[in-house]
Amino acid sequence: MASLKAALIVVAVADPKRSEERNGTHYHSEDVGIALQLLVLAAKDRGLAGRLVKGLAGSKVRTLMDEMAQYGKWRR
Repeated sequence: MASLKAALIVVAVADPKRSEERNGTHYHSEDVGIALQLLVLAAKDRGLAGRLVKGLAGSKVRTLMDEMAQYGKWRR
């Protein structure tokens, strides 16, 4: 995995079992995507940079979080 060099890393996950269902469809992925896009836009508005990385399976998220822990304190 590539080295992580960032002041802040946000990992957002969605649980389809806990998401709202509308017309028989769960929209957890879309909801998380919208929230993260707004976060990136707010960062850009403040002169910061941001990047979305999507599509990580559960085991890859765990690997990413373990790598993040090597850089010191972080919040879950």
